[in-house]
Amino acid sequence: METSNQKSKTITNIGNAITALSAMIIFGNGMGMFSFTMLGFGNSSVEQSSNNISPMGWIFEHYLPVCLSMVIIGIIYLLGGIFIRKQKLWANRLVSLISGILFLVVWGLSIFMFSAMIGQAELHTFRIGTIVTALFWSIPLVLLIWYLNKKSILKHFV
Repeated sequence: METSNQKSKTITNIGNAITALSAMIIFGNGMGMFSFTMLGFGNSSVEQSSNNISPMGWIFEHYLPVCLSMVIIGIIYLLGGIFIRKQKLWANRLVSLISGILFLVVWGLSIFMFSAMIGQAELHTFRIGTIVTALFWSIPLVLLIWYLNKKSILKHFV
């Protein structure tokens, strides 16, 4: 009986961690949108051909929609974290799905940034940093998906 109570506390702690992570996602991307807008980025009337735009130019051109989509993902993640603490199976599945999406986003952006820096010798250290950052954020996401979908953990969700 004691192990069941311990796993219940672990699930609650994971729900708390997911809630905190989602709050960071919402706050960070919300502040990014606010700063981007207040600094006047994205207001240029220069239209570039989509074939000739650099990867960094693409990021600045699409910064607000990317941040907005991350805020939406953060809100969904927040709901999942709250209801994981209540051990709802649908929240477990939702958090697993969003974690998988975040894994893909982290690696997609990292590869995109890495490719944007190819050919620029002075940015070699930053290229390595993109991969280290991707590993830093993706390993906990993979571990979270694995843990939430273990049979011994799934039996606690209703």
